[in-house]
Amino acid sequence: MNVAVDRQTACRFLVRRSGLGRLAGETWRWPQAGDTPAAGTVAAAKALEYVQVDPMSVLSRNHELVLAARVDGFAPEVLDSLLYRDHALVEVVAFDRCIVPAEDYPLFRLSFRLMERQNRPRLLELEPVMREVLARVEGEGPLSSLDFKDDRRIRGWWDLGQETNTKAVRQAMEWLWHFGRLGISRREGLRRYFDLPERVWGGGTGPGGGVVARPGEGTSVLNAWNATLDGDPAEERRILGEGMTRKYCRAMGLSNPKAFHFGWERHPIAEREALALSLVASGELVPVRVEGVGTTYYVPTAEAGDLVSAAAWEPAPEIRFLPPLDNLIWDRRRLADLWEFDYVWEGYVPPAKRKYGPYTCLILWGDVLVGRIDARVDRGRPGRKRATTAPATLVVNGVWWEEKAATPAAATFWSAVREWASLNGASEVVDLSGSRP
Repeated sequence: MNVAVDRQTACRFLVRRSGLGRLAGETWRWPQAGDTPAAGTVAAAKALEYVQVDPMSVLSRNHELVLAARVDGFAPEVLDSLLYRDHALVEVVAFDRCIVPAEDYPLFRLSFRLMERQNRPRLLELEPVMREVLARVEGEGPLSSLDFKDDRRIRGWWDLGQETNTKAVRQAMEWLWHFGRLGISRREGLRRYFDLPERVWGGGTGPGGGVVARPGEGTSVLNAWNATLDGDPAEERRILGEGMTRKYCRAMGLSNPKAFHFGWERHPIAEREALALSLVASGELVPVRVEGVGTTYYVPTAEAGDLVSAAAWEPAPEIRFLPPLDNLIWDRRRLADLWEFDYVWEGYVPPAKRKYGPYTCLILWGDVLVGRIDARVDRGRPGRKRATTAPATLVVNGVWWEEKAATPAAATFWSAVREWASLNGASEVVDLSGSRP
């Protein structure tokens, strides 16, 4: 079985399945109202499969912007409750930091174990600090790196420069979290508080029933620190690779094994293509040929009918602003193939080399990417000293429209910008762009 569609059909399929588009008069796919205000957020996270977390906060943070664009009435405090109180969602490491449904946690536990096997032998200089961190967390409860008066610095392969500028305690906590030895108990802004996993989730079991502590560890992580990881590494690696690939393909909707992040792991291209073909052989994926695109994409078999029928679906002309790590545009190669849109996130590009701005977001109008907008949230008025008591302002630095795309009316566009400002916690909009559709 093979499917052939044109670019517009593929784009409409992806927009609709990601919760960003709806028919005229249709309700939000993931409403958040009534007696269960968290239901929409949980449903969105499960359908999307993951939401990437990023600390940059020029606007709201990426995961908040992704969910706010899709969940009616989304509130960051509800997400915090789902992560740190109810544990319906959990933060893990896939290709990067992500929020995933709690039932996926057992799969990521295998990823933690693999990461520890691969990286712990290379962290001998850091290991005494990790032991110290574990001892204090075990004795005192949830701690952040700021609870340690240790200013030691350490340099590792994670440093891009030549200076030793990484705080050892912060790096130790990060690795312990990556190894599943610590869990995130809560966040206060960007600051994470870590505790023992069995205390975060209770009873020695993780979200969704996934085992956090190995049998025999009891409540002390320190007592098991030098214990040999049980299980067959090769078998665990196979299970992890297949499980991650399935989840990735469900998350992407249309996936391409030539993408280096296929399956959220750095497999050789031959291995990525073999994984895709094995899922075709088992009936889980269907090859897709997109008119005018040389690369073969793959759609989950259960969604092949939705892909074909998307040709007849025409979304309402609503405007959405997509942050740099939004699920729809996360795969830059697919973005170029299907939307013919070239996008580089310039947040980490030196200012002199930026073409647009540090946090340029894409403008989605219906199912078409019509432009980009660079903005920031300012707690004081532009040109004045920042004041935390002043109303927050969304400052629009620039708007750029695609030459070949139709554009919305000015009143429609700036109305959408004002709504977006509210989602970012701003009550005012200041336009410094001088641009109009």
